[in-house]
Amino acid sequence: MSDNAELQSEYPFVVSEIAKRLSVCEQMLSNLSSDPLNEDGWIASDLVSLQMRKTCEMMLLGSALAHLREGNSEVNPRKWRPKDSFNELSKVNQFPLPAPIELAFGQHPSGAKQILPASKPIPFGTISAIYGHCGDLLHVPSPARVLKGKISPFDIGKFVGWVEGLKRLIAGHVLMMPERKTILLCLWNGVKATPPSVYLMEADGPSTFNVDQLPDFSLLTP
Repeated sequence: MSDNAELQSEYPFVVSEIAKRLSVCEQMLSNLSSDPLNEDGWIASDLVSLQMRKTCEMMLLGSALAHLREGNSEVNPRKWRPKDSFNELSKVNQFPLPAPIELAFGQHPSGAKQILPASKPIPFGTISAIYGHCGDLLHVPSPARVLKGKISPFDIGKFVGWVEGLKRLIAGHVLMMPERKTILLCLWNGVKATPPSVYLMEADGPSTFNVDQLPDFSLLTP
C-alpha cells in the first residue's frame, strides 16, 4: 500500500473537494431544519443544490482521472458530462464508481489483509437522479411547468439522506481498476478540516469482486 503522495492521479484532491462540499451541505441543512421558516432559507437551499450537483460531477471526474492516470485506460477526457463520462468509463470497467467498504479489515486464510465491501458500488442511476433533481431546483422552470404546478420542492429530509449516504461513501470506499490490477482505497474521518486519505494498492489478482451476493448500494445510513 502506498500513500497518496505516490499517486499519479488527482483523485485525492477530487475526493477532498467532495468531502468539503458535503460538510458544507450538512451544515446548511442543519440550519434549514432548525429554522425552516427563515425568509432567507432559499439561499441555503440553492447552495446545497449547487454543491450536491457539483459533487455528482466530481465523482465522475475523480473516477475518470483515476482511470486515466492510475489505470492507464483509454478514456476520452473530453467526455465530461456525467452521462458521457460514465459511458466512457463503462467501456473499460464494469464497475467504474466507488464501492463502500466496512471500516475494518477482514482476515484472509492466507494471513493477508482483505477489504470487505459493504455493498455494490454506487450506481450511476443514483448519481444521475440527484444531479437531475438538483438541476430542476437550480434552473428557472418553464411557464408550462409553473402553470401545471410541476415545480420541484426542496425536500430537506431527502437531501439529509443523500448527504449522509455520500459522506459514508467518502468515509470508506474503494475504486477498482481491474485493467491494471490496482485499487484506490479512500478513508475519511468525516471532519471537514481533515482531508480524506487515499492509498494505492496493488492486487495479487483481478482488482474486482463478485457483487452478486452484495446488497444494493443505499444512500440511507445504517
